[in-house]
Amino acid sequence: MQAEMGYVTADDGASLAFSVAGEGPPLLCMEVPFFSHIGLEAAIPSFGSWHQLLASMFRVVRFDFRGSGASQRDIGDLTPDRLCRDIIAIADRLRLDQFAILARDASGPLAVMLAAEHPERVRRLILYGSWALGHTHPLHERIAAIEPLIDVDWQMYTEAITKVMANFGNDADAAALYLRHCVEPEIWKRATRLVALLDATAAMPRVACPTLILQPDNARLAPFGGTSDLATTIPGATLVVAKGVNLPGTGRETAGRLIAEFMGTESQARPRPGEFRTILFTDLEGHTSMMSRLGDAKGREVLREHERITREALRSYGGREVKTMGDGFLASFTSAQQAIECVVALQRLAAPGIAGESLRIRAGINAGEPISEDDDLFGASVIIAARIAARAEGGQVLVANVVRELVAGKGFLFKTAGEHVLEGLDEPIRLWELRWGGA
Repeated sequence: MQAEMGYVTADDGASLAFSVAGEGPPLLCMEVPFFSHIGLEAAIPSFGSWHQLLASMFRVVRFDFRGSGASQRDIGDLTPDRLCRDIIAIADRLRLDQFAILARDASGPLAVMLAAEHPERVRRLILYGSWALGHTHPLHERIAAIEPLIDVDWQMYTEAITKVMANFGNDADAAALYLRHCVEPEIWKRATRLVALLDATAAMPRVACPTLILQPDNARLAPFGGTSDLATTIPGATLVVAKGVNLPGTGRETAGRLIAEFMGTESQARPRPGEFRTILFTDLEGHTSMMSRLGDAKGREVLREHERITREALRSYGGREVKTMGDGFLASFTSAQQAIECVVALQRLAAPGIAGESLRIRAGINAGEPISEDDDLFGASVIIAARIAARAEGGQVLVANVVRELVAGKGFLFKTAGEHVLEGLDEPIRLWELRWGGA
């Protein structure tokens, strides 16, 4: 769903960038202040996926705070009142007489102030992982402590933020680069100091609209004390502890469902059976004994290299990483041919050894219609793929008969591996060994 971008001029002449996507009730999204760029968010797939999900239910309005993203970088005053007036200017430009606000993290205090000052316009307020007082956040002192690093090595600073403090996981390097595109170092300094000074305590009792407070699983980034203070002080607020949610990376569908229910909109964020996929399970042979023999540090080095070559193969052949189990991966493909080409490439990358260790990968491939929920896959087709992988030996690729039939005539060679009754299944399933040249 393509977002349309536009600009509005604030009352002091600053140019503010915004985007609009989707149809339905207007939902104004306030991202982490100065950590957004509406023109470049595709650099982090999880960002795009989250906003696409929201746009499937609402008319989503997003914007970049002045001094960041696609908005004017040369700014004047940077105060809470100034930023709130900017947001109202965007709402006016789009003729949003009434709208809901979804604010995350440090934008929460600003959203509370906005709702208190404009009760006639803010009809609902959703706060995700937020708090009322900026200086009470547990990361405040740590961010302040490493501020001198900004002038010494801006890249290292951004990587410290995304890898250590913000816990972006596999997206950490991309998020660090994204942050460097979002804001200049000097503006970021001003922004972090402003965030530390935000104080919505006086505004909270004056919020008149229905308020939903979502507490994510990651208590380090979203301390429960902060959200509970919001819930006890904002009149009639509802607090929901969202298990398995750590936006934008995990639990998007759960969060979407909770927001849709609160907004009174039918959620499209629900389990979706019926999408045919090819499912790949991989497992690193001898992982346990390897860790015992090498120790944690050296063993982790081997696993990092295993993760690197697996992700390289997935990127090259259109695979989607569903999750990693440390010594293995669950991935899905829209094409059976690409799944097989991917696993052949992976086996060839691993054949010379992994980080000096002669370990081998075993793999199982199945196809079917799994249930998709919260970025994970479930159902019989997934279980069968895992059981097939467990039957394989190191360096071996076993596929279900349905996969062999899907790639018939594509030039792949198979050898029958017989019929097997897999654990939890009543009927036997015929397996085939893929002859990839190294098994």
